[in-house]
Amino acid sequence: MIFRRVLIRLLKLLVYVALIWLSFGVLYLALPSPVPNDDTVTASLRNGKAIARVFDVSTFFPYNDPYPSVKQARSSGKESFIMEFKYFRDTQSGRSTLAFGGGHDPLDAINDIIDGPATSPRIPYYNISLDKTVEEELSNNEAWISAPFELPIPVGDMDGVSLPWFATADAAMLYWWANHESADMSFRIRRVEDGNVVELWPESYYWLDHQGGRIHINKYPYILKPLITIRLHETDTPPSFEFPSLPASSSPSIFYHIRLALLLFLLPIGAVGLLLFTALAGIFHGLMELALLLLNLVAFGVVCAAGYGIWWWIKNERPALSMTLSDVREGVDTALANARARGASVEGQAEDSVVF
Repeated sequence: MIFRRVLIRLLKLLVYVALIWLSFGVLYLALPSPVPNDDTVTASLRNGKAIARVFDVSTFFPYNDPYPSVKQARSSGKESFIMEFKYFRDTQSGRSTLAFGGGHDPLDAINDIIDGPATSPRIPYYNISLDKTVEEELSNNEAWISAPFELPIPVGDMDGVSLPWFATADAAMLYWWANHESADMSFRIRRVEDGNVVELWPESYYWLDHQGGRIHINKYPYILKPLITIRLHETDTPPSFEFPSLPASSSPSIFYHIRLALLLFLLPIGAVGLLLFTALAGIFHGLMELALLLLNLVAFGVVCAAGYGIWWWIKNERPALSMTLSDVREGVDTALANARARGASVEGQAEDSVVF
């Protein structure tokens, strides 16, 4: 009785958990993906908030570019890459910096507890100084380009834990949360207009002849576009930021963090459910294999018993079936004699019935 009650309560608990999981799953799928406008995103960046931006790989690292760094950036085969930007300003010195990179993983804090603190940052940032230095003396027909630098950048796709109606940025970032894939990508910094405009460009074979330094202002890859354009203003005014518009780049939707929280709830419970289902399926498969083995043994036993019964009947109960040649000859002679007797009897009856 106690065991049955415990089993019933356990089954009820599993049903409740499954219903809750399915409800959250429906909510995860049904949430809309309204994308914020770029003015709101850049305003958040100017106010010092870290913002994530998702870029299209084929736009910034096109397939017709044979440069090794570009091929390396496409090596993951994913459609999008994800970067995080954060603007810093020191109020005392007036110095400002834009940090950008692959972002951070909140799970690193848990990983540090389990595996110990990391000796180096898992996803390093690159800092752009927005203060004028040597670029102040640029002439009207000059631009300054940095040497290429490489960063590990998270990559994402539209499949996996996402569905077609999810926003591109949401799908890419959710994919990264589930898979944590990255690719090494190379970038360059370009300054123009006396250093008042700072741009972040992807690496390309168009930059091949320029390892860093001053170049002509018209020397840049026309088929590409900068990932971010920064326009510097007066000392006390934060710079303006500009990102490429859709479909080249986009920001996560307003409901992205809600969908992410739902995903973080759904994934572990779904994984546990999958493990339980796999275990139960394995047990069921084992029971079926055992039942099939028992049926085979029973069938083999029936066949053996039938064979033994036939053998015993032949040995003990069957009539004598052995015959000699003389027995056959005697039988044939008897049959022939009987046939002659019947023939003679018929002829005699026929003669008695004849009238003269």
